Amino acid sequence: TVANNAAVFTAVPVVTLIDAYGGSLGTGNSTGARTVSAASSNGADTLSVNSITSSNGTATFTGFNIVGTIGTRTVTFSGTNSAGTSMTSVTTATITLSAGAAATVTANSSTSQSGIVAGQAVTTAPSVVVKDSGGNVVSGASVTFAVTVGGGSFVNSTAVATNSSGIATSTTWTTGTTVGTNTATATVSGITAVTFTATTVVGSFSASASTLTTSVNSLTVGSSNTTTVTVTVKDANSNVITSAASAVTLTVSSGAGSIGSVTNNNNGT
Repeated sequence: TVANNAAVFTAVPVVTLIDAYGGSLGTGNSTGARTVSAASSNGADTLSVNSITSSNGTATFTGFNIVGTIGTRTVTFSGTNSAGTSMTSVTTATITLSAGAAATVTANSSTSQSGIVAGQAVTTAPSVVVKDSGGNVVSGASVTFAVTVGGGSFVNSTAVATNSSGIATSTTWTTGTTVGTNTATATVSGITAVTFTATTVVGSFSASASTLTTSVNSLTVGSSNTTTVTVTVKDANSNVITSAASAVTLTVSSGAGSIGSVTNNNNGT
């Protein structure tokens, strides 16, 4: 017999109570009643049943299922008669338990990364492992990775199936272009998602993204008029690099003008 972890057996177990002469016994439901129970050869298993109904000397285990690790085991049905004496038990043929439905999703990689340049891919792709209620890894489970905060994206939005070890790893996760917190989730339908966080920082100086403005756009030659030049230092995604303004040097590229003192405003300008 092959069964899945925590799944109700297709073939409902039915035990018939027989006396020493081969006759069927009623199971009863009052004082002196005959009782029947089930036990697995794997002591760590949990056996569950919705109900045990008694009729015409039989005990029917409706909703019977096993929660445990994958592998083989047998189930023994035993009982006591109205005198409290143990009856001869009966044991099933070998039962092979396979992984059941996905029940838990846990992180298989770090859930927090930092120091990622905004707009770049995270160092380690998010990864999760999926297991059933018995702690067995589940292969072929569909895991959806999705960005929830930060505006980044995954290379594609196609769900990833778990491998034979129950692991699903996302495609490349590219963070959003704005510096700050990025979050993404890994979800299996009906199960609480795992959240991954990536904290991003500014990139390197970009001349094309940085800006230069003047308080006065034109000056009269030979006059004492001046203009204030403001440079805002940015990376390729136009994030202001607050620590870079001290490295800015202003020079006159043509003409006879001059540049006065340079003030670092400590805000990227």
